[in-house]
Amino acid sequence: MINKYTILSLLLIFFIGIDIAVQEDKITGHQIQPIEKKFCGDGICDATENYGVCHYDCQTCGNGVCDNGEIYANCRQDCSANPIIAYQDIYPNIIDLRTAWCDNDACGEATFATLGSGIYTGHRLAVTRSIDNLPVIVFTDDPGELKVIKCGSPDCTTNNVLSRLGYGGGWKIAIDIGSDGLPVIVYSGSPYQLKVAKCLDQQCTAKKLTTVDETWDVNEDFFGIDLAVGQDGFPIISYQDHSVPRRIKFMKCRSLDCKLKNIKVITQQLNLDPSDTAVTIGSDGLPLIVYTSYNNLRVTKCTTADCSMSFTTPLQSTDRAEYLSIIVGHDDLPLISYYDENNQDLKVIKCGSPDCTTGNIITTLASAGDVGSHSSLTLSEDFLPILAYRDETNDDLRVIKCGNNACNAGNIFINLIDLGTSPYGSMMIAT
Repeated sequence: MINKYTILSLLLIFFIGIDIAVQEDKITGHQIQPIEKKFCGDGICDATENYGVCHYDCQTCGNGVCDNGEIYANCRQDCSANPIIAYQDIYPNIIDLRTAWCDNDACGEATFATLGSGIYTGHRLAVTRSIDNLPVIVFTDDPGELKVIKCGSPDCTTNNVLSRLGYGGGWKIAIDIGSDGLPVIVYSGSPYQLKVAKCLDQQCTAKKLTTVDETWDVNEDFFGIDLAVGQDGFPIISYQDHSVPRRIKFMKCRSLDCKLKNIKVITQQLNLDPSDTAVTIGSDGLPLIVYTSYNNLRVTKCTTADCSMSFTTPLQSTDRAEYLSIIVGHDDLPLISYYDENNQDLKVIKCGSPDCTTGNIITTLASAGDVGSHSSLTLSEDFLPILAYRDETNDDLRVIKCGNNACNAGNIFINLIDLGTSPYGSMMIAT
């Protein structure tokens, strides 16, 4: 039945443009009840939304409280979790991909799981936590194939799902969680292609592969690949293009799959050796890139989201720094770990300012024997740094739980497990 109330409501919809449904009251036939449809961007964080799926409406991330719907994967400022370590184990003479789920924030004890075995299984790997707080691991397998395991439990002991990405892996793989709550992976897909795999589900059984860069020389490759997610929810990637002239590059993706992107050359040199890089988002929301250039460890601070404007600061010039890892501490200041290849030591640099231009402190964490390769940093449950690394002399996986934000006092040293004799076994720690 059409009446004056119906006509008035239709006119309001036409002029105001609000998406509502008009219902006629069954008793009076005259009452009109608009029903508003909820959507991301309506300014209301409803029951189906959280910061990970709709940060426009759910703005609680950053208030210092791990609120309902927030986990470490979608709000690292407020939430933390016990660390998970993925690593390659070669003991006794069997090559395994394994995980160690720390039973406490210092990783004094751990629950171990074996996820696969093979000649090259876990030779390159990366791990993160998904939106459901369960680990996701990407790794190389036989023969040079990339695979993804979505763990079905926090310790990866049950209901794991395996999927295949394709061939590739190169020297380093990186993984993070996009603004849609799904994994994004960057890797060297062939000797001359840099690829991004955007997972379309939590298990990455469906994915979209995009070639985002190619070397000028088909005999060369990409090194030092690292990945983070910007404040806009799109990936940022740092890496070295090893074709001549060799360049450290930064990529700002403008879409979740990085099909749209901007690439900036941070530095280039003719004879630059294969170099590592690491990237994170600073406390100001802008990228921070650390990389090696010969014996120089440098940090580039972007002053725009796409790094079209930036400045570079030398951190040290005596150590040949490899196996770089960078995080921003709970004090909003960056912390960098690295393996000093010249002296075979594990070291950290605590920046004294958000851009690492002043007050930096270098600390040697371990120096007995050959220690520090595959160093990997994250924040533990108490928001203090924790790092995993390889002791080459004793073939051990070791963990250091830092006693303060700079890792220069009160540290706890833990020998977690014997890794076997391979010097190439990768490892990575995440929370």
